[in-house]
Amino acid sequence: MSLPVNIKEVLEALIYTEDDCTTYVNKVTGELATISDEESNYAHQKLDETVPEWIVAGTPRVKQILESEDFLEMPSKYDLHEENIRKTFCETIEKEDVKNYLLKTLNGKHAEDNFTKFIDEFDLNSKWVAHRDNSMKEIATNFLDEHSIPYQD
Repeated sequence: MSLPVNIKEVLEALIYTEDDCTTYVNKVTGELATISDEESNYAHQKLDETVPEWIVAGTPRVKQILESEDFLEMPSKYDLHEENIRKTFCETIEKEDVKNYLLKTLNGKHAEDNFTKFIDEFDLNSKWVAHRDNSMKEIATNFLDEHSIPYQD
């Protein structure tokens, strides 16, 4: 990847990166790199024969990314405040009964699962995905702008 960064690839990284991973963007080249917590932990240790080969093979690259001033940590899922994105989506629903029902799903145990279930039940999945993607795009472009990293759609 080279500059400008492809915003669709940044969005995919924001949306689909696992909770135990961190994505970095190289502010010079635009390269995106995702590193698991496990890889990061091994990068700071002396490796022996008990370490899986895939970790050993990737460790030099992981160290390079973690130690480079060119790689910036992208916002994590925790920084995205997905619960707020779900709430703002609910507030866009015109039917009051559906809106109120969805807002109630945001609280309590299994809130995310309940929200997803009822989004499907009310046939709002495409509207939800568009809202989520637009919200994530705003977060991504704000981050890239803040760090003067050019991007394109």
